[in-house]
Amino acid sequence: MTKIVDGKELPSSAFAYVPDQEKPSEWKLRIDDKEHVAAAIAALGKGFRGQKVEIPPNDLPVSVTQQSRPHGSVERRVSNGNANERPPRPNSHGP
Repeated sequence: MTKIVDGKELPSSAFAYVPDQEKPSEWKLRIDDKEHVAAAIAALGKGFRGQKVEIPPNDLPVSVTQQSRPHGSVERRVSNGNANERPPRPNSHGP
């Protein structure tokens, strides 16, 4: 089964939210390229271009407001003095 979006035929694997494989009309959050991944992340948070995705809370693995920041967040990098340099991982064995 596929869903046609902007003239492209996309499989269910091109979407982050697929509640029912047999109902492409319910598939949400296209993630088949980096631009769509970024848009999907934004849609889960504050919204993308004013659009916030509607997904039942029970279908989300973690509440968007409860997600922890990923390792090496911008705030952490800036606090190390160089916003472009990623801090070492806690278990790294570098020089």
